[in-house]
Amino acid sequence: MAYFEDLTAYSYFPGEPKVKNIGWLSIEHDYKRGPVPLGFVDELVRFLSKDLDAVTRGRHVCEFCKPPQEIIESDQNYIEVWEYFRCGNGEIRVIGENGTTYSAPALLLHYIAEHQYQPPAEFVEAVLYQRSIRAI
Repeated sequence: MAYFEDLTAYSYFPGEPKVKNIGWLSIEHDYKRGPVPLGFVDELVRFLSKDLDAVTRGRHVCEFCKPPQEIIESDQNYIEVWEYFRCGNGEIRVIGENGTTYSAPALLLHYIAEHQYQPPAEFVEAVLYQRSIRAI
């Protein structure tokens, strides 16, 4: 998976104006860690349970996670189970109140829960905005 700094212009698939990158992490780059609101996580789960945008043919396994070698050595098929919860092949799109669109990888929730990634406040606000307009 490609690395893009948070809030930079989206360029993974060309021709998408006014889209910002969120959560395109890499083991080679530091990222902000910290808590996120529960309502934000609830809404992310909703976004990720819908059809993903920009689905790709391949899949990306989280490069921060390390598979349990002793279990894999005893059963080679276990790697598929282990990877199942640590991989993604698409993006979610979130539109903020000001009209800005954010693109984040399907692994975003994993990064938040397992690696304590803290997305920028404006993205958190955009997700919570989507939750508020859905409740109306």
